[in-house]
Amino acid sequence: MFQGIRQKAGDLRTSRIGRVRLTTTAELSESLVPAILRRFVPHHPGVAISIETRPMIEMLDALEAGITHLGLVMEPDPRPGIETRPLRQFDMACVLPKGSPLVALPFVTPQDLQDITLIAAPAGSRVHNLVADAFRRAKQPFAPSIEVRFMNTGVSLVEQGIGATVVDPLTAAAGAAERIAIRPFRPAIPITVHAALARDKPPSRLVQSFLRHAGEAVREAFPEVPA
Repeated sequence: MFQGIRQKAGDLRTSRIGRVRLTTTAELSESLVPAILRRFVPHHPGVAISIETRPMIEMLDALEAGITHLGLVMEPDPRPGIETRPLRQFDMACVLPKGSPLVALPFVTPQDLQDITLIAAPAGSRVHNLVADAFRRAKQPFAPSIEVRFMNTGVSLVEQGIGATVVDPLTAAAGAAERIAIRPFRPAIPITVHAALARDKPPSRLVQSFLRHAGEAVREAFPEVPA
């Protein structure tokens, strides 16, 4: 019995057992989370992992309530009770149907999209505002025809040839390569993926390990930050 107790204590110290409760947005659940787990799971084979996909506001609520250990999110709304740790900054990209004539361009601008069905995040969201600001800087009206709650849905619509969208490169890269093309967007729109933690709850060893693997996964996918 004592041997079993010592073994369990050792497993806890080395993070071989335990649980990680992760909450993330739909986009990152399809793109970044699988890449993180591919790294994390072999190092922690006895650890139970639960993953919930929620809108950003609900994710932050769950963190503050102690329901989840950490979150992954693009451009989170600031809250006093939430600590955010940037994992990587990217420039947003334009996702086009494979057959679009815009694919031949070295980069896509708001002017290039004026006659295209534009798919965007909901009005008032941080991602929507980032793209709208880029259109204003380019002196081009921003009038999306379709608004979607989650931007991976927007990429799915592009796969069907419905229009174009401007999204973070992680979400763009998760699209079907045989149906879409990804081009740089100018003016540049920086966007950052963050880990989010409850400020009053220090992360466990397991959560710290998960964060390390998350940083490695992002750097592997995008080894250089776009200029």
